[in-house]
Amino acid sequence: MTKEKFEQLEATSEYMETYYFDTNSSPEHLIAENTFWSDYADHLISQSSQFVSANFTRCTQPRQSFFALCVLDLPEVTDASLHGFQADESRGRTVTAGSNLIMFKQEIKEVALELKKDFIVTHRYHRNDKYGIDHKTDDDDAIPSEFLVNVPYECEVIMTNVSSIQKEFKLFYQIPIGSMPMKMTRSMESKSHSLAPYTTKRVLFSFYFPSVGKKGHFPSNVSIDESVTARGEFNILNVVSRRNIQQSEDIPFDDLLHIASEEVILNYLRTKNLYSNAKGFSLRKILFMMGNESFWSKCVAILRDRQVYDAEIWSYSLKHRSDIKTLKEYILTSKPSRSLNQITGFFESNLLSVGPSWTKNGF
Repeated sequence: MTKEKFEQLEATSEYMETYYFDTNSSPEHLIAENTFWSDYADHLISQSSQFVSANFTRCTQPRQSFFALCVLDLPEVTDASLHGFQADESRGRTVTAGSNLIMFKQEIKEVALELKKDFIVTHRYHRNDKYGIDHKTDDDDAIPSEFLVNVPYECEVIMTNVSSIQKEFKLFYQIPIGSMPMKMTRSMESKSHSLAPYTTKRVLFSFYFPSVGKKGHFPSNVSIDESVTARGEFNILNVVSRRNIQQSEDIPFDDLLHIASEEVILNYLRTKNLYSNAKGFSLRKILFMMGNESFWSKCVAILRDRQVYDAEIWSYSLKHRSDIKTLKEYILTSKPSRSLNQITGFFESNLLSVGPSWTKNGF
């Protein structure tokens, strides 16, 4: 069988990429011209071995940034041990690159002060415990008269755009002098923000004071086009080891705990409505005082007289073991007492008796 010398060819098909991914049209300049691509063109002409360019920041769109990363000669895996970091005599640091890298840095520099009236920056401070639970009081002052040493605080930087145009700006803030940052807060921070017309935004940061004294807090600055256009006020914060406030009906219960004697707290338990939660009162806030057996005994006597039962306060009878009556009450009313129903037969001790009629006769 001989091979055919002529074969009819099918029509030629031409395939091409018509559109970019996730794009329904094909405009001429999906990848905009900029200095990065000029640097890449120079690299191709010079035929150098590796290509890096500081102008990669010009490729801001996702499609452009993807192509930029494709042509940059950067290692796939970065090993920090390849690079050398050494502090110099000033506050700077010398970096010796072991391979191609991209390093970002920020610096604080002096700029022109051109304050305008269309943007407002204010500071508010309030106490914040280790669980992040707000301890704001009825005092509406933006700056408390006194700050307690070794107590967490939170500062709100409140920014208000009172103009009719959108504002794109950078906010620079820092924690008070002599304080220490907490949570994810840095000692100083600069971030970009956007604020629509006639709207307000707030930024929070946490800190505490390790020592007493008068501490200054420099104002937060708002800058646009390398000019400070708005800023807050410089505040002096009074840090003390113990709050010096007058005992009155108006102070919050948290402050009363700091300044009052045990007798004042006991008198509060005798005379106040313990179910109203007025001024932030809660029996849980005095649990730390129950380690003192004398105070605990007086507290239990007052609560029993007022027919108020708190399982956590009664549970301290297990620690002190001197008040058998309170211990029996706790055992009978606590969750473990439910297992007594599963006891069969007879059981008797100094604390309780279990038998056919234990639920009727109690202890």
